[in-house]
Amino acid sequence: MAQMVSKRMGAFGTKSSSFFPQSPSPPYYSSHPTKH
Repeated sequence: MAQMVSKRMGAFGTKSSSFFPQSPSPPYYSSHPTKH
């Protein structure tokens, strides 16, 4: 889950695209914590 937290922080914004290419929008994860 550490990666998820880092992603939300915006430190791994590029990485998030790799994990969730269908939703590269950082705010999306914040709005949908269930996606974690």
